[in-house]
Amino acid sequence: NEVKIWDAGSGEHLHTLRGHSGNVNSVAFSHNSTQIASASSDETAQIWDASSGGHLYTLKGHGGYVTSVAFSHDSTRLVSASIDKTVRFWDVRSGACLQTLKGHGGYVISVAFSHDSTRLASASSDKTVKVWDARSGACLQTLEGHSYCVDSVAFSHDSTRLASASYDDNMVKIWDASSSTCLQTLEDHDKNVRSAGI
Repeated sequence: NEVKIWDAGSGEHLHTLRGHSGNVNSVAFSHNSTQIASASSDETAQIWDASSGGHLYTLKGHGGYVTSVAFSHDSTRLVSASIDKTVRFWDVRSGACLQTLKGHGGYVISVAFSHDSTRLASASSDKTVKVWDARSGACLQTLEGHSYCVDSVAFSHDSTRLASASYDDNMVKIWDASSSTCLQTLEDHDKNVRSAGI
């Protein structure tokens, strides 16, 4: 139920963040390194001050475990994913919910912003990845091809490609982020694939 913050250079323990009443499933730093977000099985996300470890906001509204959190690259918004099949956008300066995205037919397990913060990708137990307009909330694309739950999604640094990973089909797929074409399927893993990054 805790988050621990460490100095990456010295290995020194800096802070322990306490406030969740359930397991912590995901943590993320804002890209300006001023805030930390945590996602929990207590159905909330929380935002913390990265320097002091002080609690800033508790983000309530999901109707199930919060599985993943991600900051926009301009550090103004946070997204959270949940087993309630939704994705929520939050204003990190006020803690207000800006928008709720609906469309997945299963749990939403992973979320990632494009590096220009204009798009959001979400991975779901419905075997798909959805790409959303990060401002309007419109669903731009649905990427289909995995045979089981999609557990992880990530944009390339130039925001032109997406990688998705499935724990159960042991595959990583590379997608054209504009056309939704599957460019490559990586099938050499002998065991389950938990995460992918570009």
